[in-house]
Order: sequence, then C-alpha cells, then structure tokens
Amino acid sequence: MTTLLALMALTQQRGETVTFKVGDVERTALVFKPTKPGKEPPVVFMFHGHGGGSRQASVQWRYHVTWPEAVVVYPQGIAGRKGRTDPEGLKTGWQGAPGDLEDRDLKFTDEMLKWAAKEFNAVPSRTFVTGHSNGSLMTWVLQHSRGDKFAAFAGVCAPGSLWFRSAPVKPMFVVMGTTDELVGIRGMRLFAESAVSRNGGGEATVREDGIKTYKGKQPVWVWEYDGGHRPPTNAGAKVVEFFKGKDERKI
Repeated sequence: MTTLLALMALTQQRGETVTFKVGDVERTALVFKPTKPGKEPPVVFMFHGHGGGSRQASVQWRYHVTWPEAVVVYPQGIAGRKGRTDPEGLKTGWQGAPGDLEDRDLKFTDEMLKWAAKEFNAVPSRTFVTGHSNGSLMTWVLQHSRGDKFAAFAGVCAPGSLWFRSAPVKPMFVVMGTTDELVGIRGMRLFAESAVSRNGGGEATVREDGIKTYKGKQPVWVWEYDGGHRPPTNAGAKVVEFFKGKDERKI
C-alpha cells in the first residue's frame, strides 16, 4: 500500500501523458491532476513556445504547483510551422493564424476540451488558456476561433495579428518584455492598446508590481517587464492570479 501511494504521488508530480487522435495524427499532452481536488476543478491549458515541449513548459511555468486546485494541461506541439527562426518548419510549434496548417491545433484543442469535459466536468466559465511566444500566438488564435470555450486568455511575448480584430471580447492579460530580442515591444504595445480599446478602455490602475489593470466591459491586464523574450520566474504566478479573478467560483 505504501509503495502504491508513493507511485501515485510520483505520477502526480511528473504528470501523466494523455494521447489524443486528431484525424490520422496522434497528439499528446502532459496533464497534472489537482493535488487539492474539488468538484468541477478549474482547467488551465498552457501552450509552449516554438521549439519547446510539454515537459519543458511544465518545469518552467509550474502552473500545476501555483494553482494546486486546477487541472493543468501542457499540450505538445509538432513540427510544420515555418517562421523566422525555423524557416523549414522542423521544430515543434503551433499554427500561427486561424486556418493555418489546416487548423490542426484548433482541432487538437477541440479534442482536449472534449476530454476535459468528460474526465473533469470542465465548463467554459472555469477553463483558461495561456501560452508563451508561439504558444501566446496560439492563445490569441483560440480567443479568435474558440472564444466561447474559455473564460479568460493570457498571452506572453507574442501579439495577435489583423485577424484578431474579429475575436470576441474576453478577459485578457497581455505580457511583454521591454528588451525582447524576438518580438518587438512596439508591436506588443499596439496589440495591448487595441485590446484595451476593444474591451472598453478606461483609465488604468497601476499596481505596485507595474501591472496596469483596466476594467472596461471585460478586464484587461497589461504587464511590461524589464527583460527579454524569457519572462521572469514569477510570470506564471501573475497569470494564475489573473485567472483566479475570472474564475466564477473564486477558488
């Protein structure tokens, strides 16, 4: 019995790899169940950056540690998306716009959402999505194309593009580095300004940590940290704080 409990604890710490069939392709995600379980737990999807992976994302962001009541899903990207740092599309990543790569990652997310609803009674009002870099771009793609499936969105170090103009108005947290060497601060600031305007504008309240908060029709948080493309170690905690404020049950 002691051995079984130890194995269960180890599995909980390392997560469980879940496989999904998306058309003819097998996709995977690293899933961490709540260490403080409750009925209908919140669910967080975290999309890693280009060239990254689900295990690496879990170690870097640790959402499952910061929010122990939540189910945390770290999807695994696959090759195919070409970009400035990967012109042949050999590294892992996500589609960069609605319709890109035949919407393979939107379809993957659809399957994960069905699974979360079946396994954990997940509901849109308690389901959240975030991502870093290319994963941030995927976050905004999801807001555009699956906005009704999530309660709030948090993107770190990548803006949406012109297609985002038709995205539904939802709670947003936009995070950027002032000296980001890959994603220019000017583009991030323009995206943040657009988000604030679309969500109702208003005067910003500036917190002690530098995060600007706007109430509007739907809240927007904007955080410019002093640093490059890799965010501070407390960025995940800031995202969780934002999500908790949008959780209908305020866990």
